[in-house]
Amino acid sequence: WELHQLEGLVLGHNRIQHVAAPSDAHTTIRVLDLRCNPLEWTSESEGRSEMDACLSLLPMLQDLRLAEVDLPAVPTSTFSINTLSELNLSCNPSLSLLPDSISVLASLHLFAASQCAFSGPIPGVLRSLSKLQWLALDRNG
Repeated sequence: WELHQLEGLVLGHNRIQHVAAPSDAHTTIRVLDLRCNPLEWTSESEGRSEMDACLSLLPMLQDLRLAEVDLPAVPTSTFSINTLSELNLSCNPSLSLLPDSISVLASLHLFAASQCAFSGPIPGVLRSLSKLQWLALDRNG
């Protein structure tokens, strides 16, 4: 990517399968919307997914939309984005585990994981998200 002033990248409802990482870590992208794309979650040689490589180079990201992308697990690098305030993982029927590491997302005020495969009580780890204002967990289990 060479668009150094770009703040929002909305690519939802396309046929994107692979996500390329930005060319440098000085990107200003605050919104990344990949909703409704048939993303492939293959691993690179060092064991990280393409998505992890991409997210690790988005230090200013505030809004991540990964709804309906056949997400098997929350990308690990999501938990290193301390600016993240909105996370939408809805409509990923293979997503059944919410890692405890979500508790490090101290700036999160919206978390949506509707229509996934979560079951049981609301995870206690969500209690540590003191800025959380919106929680959508409908149609799970």
